[in-house]
Amino acid sequence: MASKNHSRAGSIFAVLPAIICLTFVTLITEPVPVMASDYLNVAIFKEPKNLNPFQSSDAWTKKVIGLIYQPLYLVDPDSQTLTPWLAKDLPVYDRDNKTITFHLREMKWDDGSDFSAEDVVFTGETFKKFHIPRYYAYW
Repeated sequence: MASKNHSRAGSIFAVLPAIICLTFVTLITEPVPVMASDYLNVAIFKEPKNLNPFQSSDAWTKKVIGLIYQPLYLVDPDSQTLTPWLAKDLPVYDRDNKTITFHLREMKWDDGSDFSAEDVVFTGETFKKFHIPRYYAYW
């Protein structure tokens, strides 16, 4: 019987420093506000697999990427009509020349540089160059 009590006391003394340390750290740290304005809080069931918009395939990754990257147009889920987002108005399609013209809103990137047509062309060229399956057919 004495050996069982001795082993219990030994295990308590082994864990005691960890409990004291965690209690001390908890008491001296400053609490972090739950809804700080410097953070974007997103409630999802899974972490995104990556933040590359060209490789996202699961629903949770697409939800997070949709909050980061902006499209030219949003599609209304009920009417399936385009709503201009980065574009200023609806696209103009020229059947004879097989071209589509987009007019862009005046915007800036996070670093302060202007958002331009060259940025949209770069994205389209990236789709074609790397044969990104989900988008390649559109270009």
